[in-house]
Amino acid sequence: MALVFSDADVSPWPGAFGGPLGYGFIDEKNNKRDGFAGGWLGIGLDEYGNFSKEGGSSNQGKRLQQSVTIRGSGKERSGYRYLTGTCSDASRDRTCLSPAVNNTKDANYLYEITYDSRDPSQALVSVRRDTGSGFVTLVEPFDVLRQTGQAPLPEKFMISLTGSTGASHNIHELDNIEVCALESSSVGTLVDHFELVHGGQGLTCSPEQVTIRACANKACTELITEPVTVHLSLDNNGAAGQWVGGADVTFTGGSVTVDLRGNKPGNVTIGVASSEPGTKPYSETLCRAAGGSPSADSCTLTFADSGFVVEIPDGYANEPLSGLLKAVKKDDTSQRCVPGFANVTKNVALSSRYVLPNENTFGNQVSINGSVVGSSPVTLPLQFNAQGEAPLAVRYPDAGQVQVSARYDGTGVESGLEMESQEGDGIFVTRPVGLCITTEDEGVCEAGDVSCNIFRKAGEAFPMTIRAMAWEKVGDNDICSGNGTTPNFEMANIELGSEVVAPQGGVNAGVELKSYHHQRAAGSLQRMDQSLDDVGVFRLTATPKETYFGYTIDPAHSEPVGRIVPWDFALSEAELNSTCANFVYMSQPFNSAFILSARNKMGGVTYNYRDEFAKSDITLVAANQKSGEDLSERIAMSPSDQWAAGLYQVKREDGEKLLLNTRFDRGDAPEDPLIALEFGLRIDDRDGGLSQLVDLDMNPALTGDCVERDACDAKLLGQYELRYGRLKVATEQGVDSEPLALKQEVEFYRGDWQLNELDYCTSLDLSGYEFSDPEQSYQAASQSLTFTNGSIGIGLGNNAPGASLAQVAAGLTRLHLGAPKQPLRVPYKVDLSQQPDQPLWLSDPDTLEGVAIFGNSRGNDRIIYRRESFR
Repeated sequence: MALVFSDADVSPWPGAFGGPLGYGFIDEKNNKRDGFAGGWLGIGLDEYGNFSKEGGSSNQGKRLQQSVTIRGSGKERSGYRYLTGTCSDASRDRTCLSPAVNNTKDANYLYEITYDSRDPSQALVSVRRDTGSGFVTLVEPFDVLRQTGQAPLPEKFMISLTGSTGASHNIHELDNIEVCALESSSVGTLVDHFELVHGGQGLTCSPEQVTIRACANKACTELITEPVTVHLSLDNNGAAGQWVGGADVTFTGGSVTVDLRGNKPGNVTIGVASSEPGTKPYSETLCRAAGGSPSADSCTLTFADSGFVVEIPDGYANEPLSGLLKAVKKDDTSQRCVPGFANVTKNVALSSRYVLPNENTFGNQVSINGSVVGSSPVTLPLQFNAQGEAPLAVRYPDAGQVQVSARYDGTGVESGLEMESQEGDGIFVTRPVGLCITTEDEGVCEAGDVSCNIFRKAGEAFPMTIRAMAWEKVGDNDICSGNGTTPNFEMANIELGSEVVAPQGGVNAGVELKSYHHQRAAGSLQRMDQSLDDVGVFRLTATPKETYFGYTIDPAHSEPVGRIVPWDFALSEAELNSTCANFVYMSQPFNSAFILSARNKMGGVTYNYRDEFAKSDITLVAANQKSGEDLSERIAMSPSDQWAAGLYQVKREDGEKLLLNTRFDRGDAPEDPLIALEFGLRIDDRDGGLSQLVDLDMNPALTGDCVERDACDAKLLGQYELRYGRLKVATEQGVDSEPLALKQEVEFYRGDWQLNELDYCTSLDLSGYEFSDPEQSYQAASQSLTFTNGSIGIGLGNNAPGASLAQVAAGLTRLHLGAPKQPLRVPYKVDLSQQPDQPLWLSDPDTLEGVAIFGNSRGNDRIIYRRESFR
């Protein structure tokens, strides 16, 4: 058995059974027992001898039977060292006392154990025994305080007796126990047990509240309301736990709430190590977790790992973004770190990294709350609200996917606390607010109409730049002015195009460069050559066809660009057509048919060359046989039309009728035929000659071939022989008993007047003849000429009797009059304006009048002699 001196503030609880005699401990693989709770000194009266061999951190290692052995202070499974004993030789197993420790006969042995601490610097202990012949000293006085590992003197001792056997059984009987002390007190009111109430699980980022209840009864329905002081125990198990404010707590009223921290994830075991008043023997601290039933197992609670959730919304580059840093449980972010992170300022280390692209070689960095935060952590004071959330004012001036991370290392009561944001948190995307397209300064057409200066010809290349721009302000209508750029932005397959500004209702111009890949570059500057294949004023466009991290970048439009003019003009389908083949009379209208195309560099039509943008003048020119004499002034009628969709089309026919749109006037005097009169087109673009008619092959003012001399200024339409012509009608005389035929001849001048045998086209109609005798009248219905006392048939044609309408053959037709059977004089005149086609080009006042004379007549006083001449 053993006599135990223990700390009166610690509830007495026996140690291990067997050799330790209820005072020492056992620390074997499958058998672990703590030593006497609060044990300070254990004096063993040991029959079997194992009290010296086991039970402490320092042992004799031998079995000393029938001995008195003294062990020192300890806690749980540490200490309780062997101090001294009655065996002077402890090198072997042996029996130490004779007589033995106890007497099984009638007379008992009396033991006297003395503890003397009147001098605070020492604690002397000695053991004497009286076996019937007086007291004999078994253990000489020695200073316990000077022994290795001995704990300081407690304020008060509690004396206990323990006994234990191992595998065998024994009987221990004591009587005549006396305790003599200078100062002693009764045990008084004892706490039945302590009950600790907690939430079941804590977070490393926030203290867990623990309520201590001093129970007056087993059911803890009654509490000790007098002052109670406890010393709380804590087994960290690596959780870096600690009692906030310390482990010593004094309270009244039966309960108090304290804070427990576990700054690292893991389990902690809590308890009451000692108390004043103490607890009843065999008292066990119980715990109640999350409203459950009290148990010793519930005294172990888990502190779950905590960290940060970083929430930053996506936005535009350089746009202020409102983020949040939330202190939460790592595996359940709905659990907040409160009250640990509620309404407090914490110094949190923030850092950032580039995700995609994974670098930024242009020096653009994230800023948070006004401070630059790069790859190296920057510690900032963050104000957390009642929900454990801290606002973050984030700005990233570039484009891309970026991650912000947070870390907190606790100090003081939070020492050991490590909180980090989770791996996928804090990732956000900033994108360009748009693309900015610019050209050379002279390319900007502010008016957006035809008044702008010429910028380029259709299809001609010009430099163009595109930049991805950052946000500057709300309602920004001009991102190209004042905004920063996003040099880290990259995107493939951005489609390029145009939108027509003028002419109104025009078509969009095609572009040579259809798309481009926006690459990372300083200033986000992308240089390229572009061209527009049509005429007018346009906005250049850039339309991303892919998304940027799921976001659509709006199509970009430049300022109006222009004016674009045709690259050149081309003549096609040119032809000259007349009512007669092979020749045309001077002043006779004929047909010029052709198509002029306003073209781009690639030869395509510029559809917007129309209306006010079609500024060109088109002139018809003429010259005969490359003589060098410009006859263009004699062109009295030129074909005219309007540009439509880039084409100037002059047609051959209007319906089924030849469209007569060109006329080369004759002079006042007859002239020889122009054997090969060439007609051509000359174009003045009225833009300084920038746009020229291609394949020029004519110059009316130049003698010879202009092509060889590179001196052409017009394009040949075709050529005709032009003749100076007239209609000559005859005066004839015949007998009144026979019909009379008068020649109607179409002549041309070639040195003198000659019958135009090429003319098979001129038509004459009797309705265009005037019969000047007032007593004579042409009756169209009966095709007859009436006179005072009769009528005769009348007709036109090379064969009698003719018809009212006739066409010359080889330049000749005849006017046929029937026999009047009486003398008759019929004067007549051809009114060309009343003839088919109104052939005024055949006018000659001296040859358009004639007389048909039948029988005896004085004739014309101006005619001296007349005879017929046949050909």
